[in-house]
Amino acid sequence: MRMDTKKILCVVGVSVLVLLLKGATKLQFYTDVYAWHPDGKIKKISRGDGIYFQPCIHPEGTHVVYYGNSSGTPRVWVANITTGVTIALTSVVANARHPVFDWEGGQIAFSSDHVFDQKHETVEEMTPSGDSPPGRHFNIFVMDTDGRNVRQITKGPFQDERPCFSPDGKEITFVSNRLGKKNGLWRVSVDGTRGPWPAWACHSGKKWHYHI
Repeated sequence: MRMDTKKILCVVGVSVLVLLLKGATKLQFYTDVYAWHPDGKIKKISRGDGIYFQPCIHPEGTHVVYYGNSSGTPRVWVANITTGVTIALTSVVANARHPVFDWEGGQIAFSSDHVFDQKHETVEEMTPSGDSPPGRHFNIFVMDTDGRNVRQITKGPFQDERPCFSPDGKEITFVSNRLGKKNGLWRVSVDGTRGPWPAWACHSGKKWHYHI
């Protein structure tokens, strides 16, 4: 399927000043997800009551996934661009972030900490960078676009985040601290049966080569 080039997504923070003037609250900042059409029309996609960002548009241009919340733990949401109907795909009991559609639009990969017995980050703690708190663990998961059939893809006490499907749908690339560094690039099979392994290699100690 091809991306619908008639719709472009962006994150806009223009509502920050208005909300702060209203005195509403506990969050350090506010953002929303908007659809920006080539004809100049701009439409708010997210709920307008908290932190919502890092969107990914469906390959057919019909829906958007993003993460955030008005309070409590960040959740993954899916919104219909035309109707504006928004549904939460993950629960409130854990942190879920960085959702992306696969290239066929049938699956969503995301990062979550729900298998770890740890303090779950809340939107009240979040910073504009979207970086996860130091010392907390996240793994990569895949689910159907309705939020069902959730499968754990990576395991272990690491910060596995920002997944991206390969064009053939067979692998997921993500960033992780598995080698002790925050943003190492890694690959894993989409069913989790192979990998993870580094998506880079060093030759002769002089050049870095990446494979995505």
